[in-house]
Amino acid sequence: MMEGIKTVTSFLWVPTVSGALAATLTWLVWFYTALPCTPETALALKCRPTPLALYLSASALHHCIIHASIAITITGGSDLMLFLRERRRNDKMMELIKTAIDQAAEERRLAFEQLKQGEARAAEERRQGEERAAEERRLGEERAAEERRQAAVERQAFLDALSKFADAIGQNGRNQE
Repeated sequence: MMEGIKTVTSFLWVPTVSGALAATLTWLVWFYTALPCTPETALALKCRPTPLALYLSASALHHCIIHASIAITITGGSDLMLFLRERRRNDKMMELIKTAIDQAAEERRLAFEQLKQGEARAAEERRQGEERAAEERRLGEERAAEERRQAAVERQAFLDALSKFADAIGQNGRNQE
């Protein structure tokens, strides 16, 4: 309520002052240039000699009102409602802009959180991949060691068999002599 009164006052003070000034100037010009309405001049001036007739006539009042209205119109008094509507529209637009900015900030924050979560998932998957690769290397090395050991056992068995065969051939050859 108080804001509305301040707004109206801020828009009306220039038109009000200019209208009052125009009315005052019109009256001053009339007062100092017109003949006063007295009983002697009443018939010639076509006026009524009353106590206020010395200071104001219907014609002067009419001109004061017209000139004040023109001054108020020129200085924007008739545009008050347009200014008020414009201010309300601007306030609504500012609210819309603030809402859009807040919404964009929230979306940016959510996107940033999703990015961080994605990076964390990627880091976790990379770590798990490295662990799997290390485990596969370890298992591969164990298999290779087992295969080498198995090959060594087979080679030894082959050498033992070859040695027995050679001994058997050698004994067979001695037996035939």
